[in-house]
Amino acid sequence: MQKKSGLHEGATKILLAVLLVALVVVILITIFLMNVLIPLKNARRYITMELERSYGTGEQAYWERELKHLYRDAIPFYHLFSEKKKERSKKK
Repeated sequence: MQKKSGLHEGATKILLAVLLVALVVVILITIFLMNVLIPLKNARRYITMELERSYGTGEQAYWERELKHLYRDAIPFYHLFSEKKKERSKKK
């Protein structure tokens, strides 16, 4: 019987650990995207449906504004920049 050398066992354990960590990261990213993208898609679908059904220009402007707000809220860190911009405009 031949014994495996310690180097090969260590490399195998490291490879398995890296693959396990990569799998966990992929699963976490998938869960995060599912929790963010699916509600965004459903809200966008609802707003575009209401936009198509809108009767007057005021109602259409309202739904266009809501769609812009939805996209704005979906961009990460946007609020940090928009708050600073509001503060600068108040100082002037």
